[in-house]
Amino acid sequence: LCMSSSSSPLLAQMFSVGTINAITGGQKGGSKRAGFVADKYVRQLDELMRTLRSTQSHFVRCIKPNQQQKPNLFQNRMVLDQLRNSGMVDAVRLLSAGYSTRLPFGALEKQFKPLCPPRFQALPPSEFCVALLTAFNLTRTDFL
Repeated sequence: LCMSSSSSPLLAQMFSVGTINAITGGQKGGSKRAGFVADKYVRQLDELMRTLRSTQSHFVRCIKPNQQQKPNLFQNRMVLDQLRNSGMVDAVRLLSAGYSTRLPFGALEKQFKPLCPPRFQALPPSEFCVALLTAFNLTRTDFL
């Protein structure tokens, strides 16, 4: 093990025989150890994918307005390059082309109905959503 004899204390500790045996369960031999590590990797990847599939992702895009990091100073080219590289320009093009980005009536109803007065809570899901969005001064063309 070359890394276990490294002059760097961190690398030497990470790749010491005791550390590797603890990770692999004390197994010796390249094929068994490689199989164990690969199996562990596959299990962890499966667990991560299950977690990701069970959630709804929301992303916040942070854009640096200038290299100096000063307030109220926007370098247009720098901002545009960041928007292009992050895919935001393409996302806006898709949205403006009319591709669906809307939630089902049930999702809005579930989230907001408990907060509304009783007369709104009695509405069916589609009418409730229309009433809710109209309350925010949106016209039907904005959301239908």
